[in-house]
Amino acid sequence: MIEKMKKVSLVGERANLKKVIDTLKASGNFQITFYKSSTNPLSPADASLKNQYNAELNRVNSVLNFLQVNNKPLRLTYQALKNVVKKQKQIETLLAKYEKAKIDSTDLQTQINLNRTTMDSLQQFSALPIPANLLKSTKNAFVLAGLITANDFTRFTNDIDTKNFLYETYPTANKNLLVVMTGDADNHPIAETILDYNFIPFPGYYSFPRTPAAQIDYLNQQNQNLQAELAKIANKHQPTAEQIDLLKTYYDYLLNEIDTLEILAATIQTKYCFVVNGWIPARKADEFTQLIHKTDKNVAVTLNDATSTDTPPALVHNTPLVAPYNAITMMYGAPGRNDIDPNPFVAIFYFLFFGSMFGDLGYGLLLSVITAIILLVRKPQGGTRQLIALFCMGGISAALWGLLFNSCFGLNLPTFIMNRTIIDPLGNDATFFFALSLYLGVIQITVGNLLNLINQLRLKQWATGFGKALPNLVMFIGLCLAFPALMQKIIPLNYAIVDWFQQLMFPGLIIAIVGFAGVVLFNGIGHRFGGYIIGMFSGAYKLVNYFSDILSYARLFGVGLVGCVIAYVANFLCGMFASAGFIGIIFGGIVAVLFHALNIALSLLSAYIHNARLQFVEFFGKFYEGSGTPFVPMASKLRYARIQNDTRK
Repeated sequence: MIEKMKKVSLVGERANLKKVIDTLKASGNFQITFYKSSTNPLSPADASLKNQYNAELNRVNSVLNFLQVNNKPLRLTYQALKNVVKKQKQIETLLAKYEKAKIDSTDLQTQINLNRTTMDSLQQFSALPIPANLLKSTKNAFVLAGLITANDFTRFTNDIDTKNFLYETYPTANKNLLVVMTGDADNHPIAETILDYNFIPFPGYYSFPRTPAAQIDYLNQQNQNLQAELAKIANKHQPTAEQIDLLKTYYDYLLNEIDTLEILAATIQTKYCFVVNGWIPARKADEFTQLIHKTDKNVAVTLNDATSTDTPPALVHNTPLVAPYNAITMMYGAPGRNDIDPNPFVAIFYFLFFGSMFGDLGYGLLLSVITAIILLVRKPQGGTRQLIALFCMGGISAALWGLLFNSCFGLNLPTFIMNRTIIDPLGNDATFFFALSLYLGVIQITVGNLLNLINQLRLKQWATGFGKALPNLVMFIGLCLAFPALMQKIIPLNYAIVDWFQQLMFPGLIIAIVGFAGVVLFNGIGHRFGGYIIGMFSGAYKLVNYFSDILSYARLFGVGLVGCVIAYVANFLCGMFASAGFIGIIFGGIVAVLFHALNIALSLLSAYIHNARLQFVEFFGKFYEGSGTPFVPMASKLRYARIQNDTRK
């Protein structure tokens, strides 16, 4: 249900503005509206305070990142959020403690990373048996050491006269050579020509008194000691859950205070007065007025209904079974001021379609159990909770369809549970499943047209309602009646339920033709003769679009069939390997588990995406605009805290 909103205007004394803003935030029912003309620069005192808050916010954020805290939400009242500042001394002690720990840990980690970089660069020179401090040139002699391939070194010695300097070679594990060359300083430029032969020189900035291999061992041992120091710091500074919650709360307190300062700057103010505009749910009007007057009895509260030029924010409340499907609707867009709430209808069709594409008792129960455990144990909030609850109910739908398909992890159910297969999508009932998928689409599109008619009449758009929406609805009502029998004429559907529709085919066709005639005749209504004729052709062309819309529901059949095939292949491979004995049973079981896991993942993704696509294009396209903006009460954009009030459930 989309709640009716009231437009609010508050006028009061400027000195009490901050107190009123805190009251508005605490109510959890007020969304403020800003105007460009209302923007005021922050006073020097407020600007300085905002800078202090931002600096402190960065400080707290740095500590929280160091502690690697999770984003588990905190349930707080607004007053509890504000009162956290009373624990400022305790918070400062914690921040100082963990800041020092972070600095110490960062220094240790930096040294560990430097050592690792050094070890990586020395690795290719590990066969060099000479300490690094001896590989230094002097005033009268040069020393050049490095790595070269055997072929390149052979070319070098063939091309260059090496009698004026000495060299030693040391083979490495990858058949390269480590070369150390020495000689008079005058011959250094000649020896450097080795660089043209892909020679990799040993870094001259190393001066440790060990061989590269010994230095690697030394640095590795040093890193082990540093890692032990890191672990000691981590154990010594392990925060308690209460300390983490305190820092999280303080972080959101700072966010909230910065937000308040920005609101102060964007509020209409004169020398003595302020004006705050916004929206509240209509059902909260009396309670809201009393709350404001309790804070400041001199504030004038004006409540009005939205006018035709207003765009009130959308606040949707539904039952716990319907609420999770709001996540799907909000992906398309929040309800506009002229929309009706689509969530109850999305809940029915999305639930039904999800199961048809998943279609397995075992898969469905597994999905429902896992998601139910997450909901009960982890207690996610907001959009995450809605999505997980959506999958939980989708698992129930999949289990119900699995009973119809007589399928549990691709196997037939025991006869005491299901003694026959009602729909066999891989057998004789494949055509029936295909026809059923299309018929479900016809039903949903019919409901979409019905909602469009209701909405047009609700808005008193009589010409559009009776001239365009009604003919579309009549046409699809006729198609609903005639469709099963028509499909039986095209593909073999020898089922009693389809035979029952035979008597409805002729009346249904008559109704559909009448509706289609209305679509053609009235589509150009309101235009001049030329526009009217074009409108008639446009109305006739809609038949092609409707045919395409109905065919889109074949994806229910396609996705469901693919899932059944993969499950069958998994069990077939398992049985084939199992016939090879004990080892085959183990290997076959592993293969089956992997295939079923892949099938569950693919089915879940397909059921989620393709199902949403059907709602967005084929269903919403008939009646729903989704051009609104969601209701966002003040103090709802915190990082960790969730202010307790009924509009944020």
